[in-house]
Amino acid sequence: MGRLGARTLAVLAGGFTGPHRAGPYDHPHHDWSVLCEPSHHTWCPASHRPTGIGHVYPTLWQCQHVDLKTLRVAMHTDNGIVSPIRATVETVQAAAAALADAGMAVTTARPAGIEQTFDLFLGLFAADGGAGIHMLLQLYGTTELSPSLQSVLELVGTHPMSTAQFGGLMVQWDMFRSTMLSFMETYDVILCPMCAFPAPPHGYSYSVEGLRSYSYTQTYNLTGWPGAVVRGGTSPEGLPIGVQIVARPWREDVALAVAQYLENTFGGWKAPSL
Repeated sequence: MGRLGARTLAVLAGGFTGPHRAGPYDHPHHDWSVLCEPSHHTWCPASHRPTGIGHVYPTLWQCQHVDLKTLRVAMHTDNGIVSPIRATVETVQAAAAALADAGMAVTTARPAGIEQTFDLFLGLFAADGGAGIHMLLQLYGTTELSPSLQSVLELVGTHPMSTAQFGGLMVQWDMFRSTMLSFMETYDVILCPMCAFPAPPHGYSYSVEGLRSYSYTQTYNLTGWPGAVVRGGTSPEGLPIGVQIVARPWREDVALAVAQYLENTFGGWKAPSL
């Protein structure tokens, strides 16, 4: 979620934690409401105030007071980077229909420029060519690497940048966030897949193909907006399919309110049939 601290997140590249955030998945909405309650203050850094000094933001625990019928929802099933499987598309469409049944205004719309997500994310993730990871490994005396970490190092080692290139990437990132924010002037919520596919095999996430399939969440890692993921369906193999709900900056209450509605509608977390 947008306002949760990042102190417990692992630093993956060069001490840079910007495009990472925590998010709820396979946890009941109530758990996250309780977790977020200590963060219900309205403090906002001056550099992040979109409307100037003195702006008051809704607190997290006010999600039960959100009027769902007033919300404007933009829904898309394909981000132009990796097309999802049919079951994922149908799950998101079913969630959109459920929101419309609740009185929300649902429109099929996708933010312009969203297809830049993966290139931006990979550039930021791998800008130092893995130097930050090697530094941490040396600092902690780690000499034996897990297969997943080895895959990460192989990936980032092919994308080192010069200082000038990194500066240009930061400008592109700012332009990306500005364009995304303009899109949200006419919407309160974005509804889309969490991933192009259901749960992949272990280790797949750190391949280029795996990272691309998660570009649906990387978009909002880059913007830093509050979001939630709830189970909306099941794949033919019996694996959970997540639906992602993203709200405007500082509107965690809206993201959690919509997540709660969808969780109640579709049943939320379910124990696997093993």
